[in-house]
Amino acid sequence: MFRGPLGMNPRCDHCGHKFDRGNGYFLGAMFASYTIVVVFEATLIATLRIAGLDWVTLLIVGAASIPIVGPLIAFPYSRLMWVMSERRLLRWGEDEDAALRDELSKRRASRDGDRGAG
Repeated sequence: MFRGPLGMNPRCDHCGHKFDRGNGYFLGAMFASYTIVVVFEATLIATLRIAGLDWVTLLIVGAASIPIVGPLIAFPYSRLMWVMSERRLLRWGEDEDAALRDELSKRRASRDGDRGAG
């Protein structure tokens, strides 16, 4: 699904599923990403506060960890969760997926036919 820490492939290498369905498709993933960052930051700050750090240090650690947690942890997981929920729960794009499956079946049949003739 991902070709790097912040880059996505346009389609699945295995099944050909198109990940980006258009403008605004990943809006839900953005909210999931925000939620992941907020929960992580709240847990981090609570844990460090229980450990006895003062508030100034907590704010510095919290602010310094947001640029790391947001893009490197929350981004891929939120997009993965969004695509999985779309594929499994919402069933959007079934027509395109069916067309892709038919095309893959035709290609396999053609390829298998070519092997038998050769």
